[in-house]
Amino acid sequence: MASTNTSRRPRLRTGLTRERGKLIVVSAATIVSVYLCYRLASPFIPALVWAVTGAVVTQPFVNLLRRYIASPTLRAAVAVSVVAVAIFAPVIALLYFVVMQLGQGVQNWPYFLEEWQQALAREPRLAAGWEKISQNLDLQREFQQAADRIREWTVTIVSGSLTSLALVLLTLFVLFYLYRDQTNVLAAAKRYSPLTALETKRLLRRLSDTIHATIIGTVVVAFLQGTLGGLVFWWLGLPGAVLWGTVMAVLAIVPYLGAFIVWAPAAVVLAAEGS
Repeated sequence: MASTNTSRRPRLRTGLTRERGKLIVVSAATIVSVYLCYRLASPFIPALVWAVTGAVVTQPFVNLLRRYIASPTLRAAVAVSVVAVAIFAPVIALLYFVVMQLGQGVQNWPYFLEEWQQALAREPRLAAGWEKISQNLDLQREFQQAADRIREWTVTIVSGSLTSLALVLLTLFVLFYLYRDQTNVLAAAKRYSPLTALETKRLLRRLSDTIHATIIGTVVVAFLQGTLGGLVFWWLGLPGAVLWGTVMAVLAIVPYLGAFIVWAPAAVVLAAEGS
């Protein structure tokens, strides 16, 4: 009996070692597969996120269309068309004008520098302060480097336009199916969720509230600040109103920054000119 028990123990240890080896191999294969899937899906994640965000934000509009259009496919097509015209068309036009004004600013930077120096010459105090600040600063070289960087950014923006267009089309594609199959998508999310039905419902509601708060409380407010700042620049005759309005809108989103980083120096320049 003792010899039988002794012979069984190595077999058990061998079996456990094999099971652990299989578990390690399966775990490693799973991790590698998940990583590869992530790498394949990562270029499309922004489009998916924007599609979900658009579906949540425009839900009241889709509910309004539901009263007049019974077909889910037709309703989704109309909703996607309206979203594309109302959101993506102005954004594309804005980027076009920004790039145009960026190029004009690069070409006209010597003229702007000359105007700035003339404005300082009329204000001895500002001229003295600026002279102290720029003693160790080669302004011509700094402006030339900034112009070269802006040219590089412009080329990058233009070269990335095809990628951006592909992401926009993918966003609209996903948005169409979210509009059309909204009921099935929500049912699948609740069915595969590890939470209870009540907890899943609360989670989806909290997610919707967060998206609304982020888009309306941050993006829309920043858009309004940039729009008002650009209109004021245009009204005062400052160059690059669209460009600087866009910069103000972007800065308004960044924490601890704001549109004042653009309009405050412009106000100082206007004050120095006696405006």
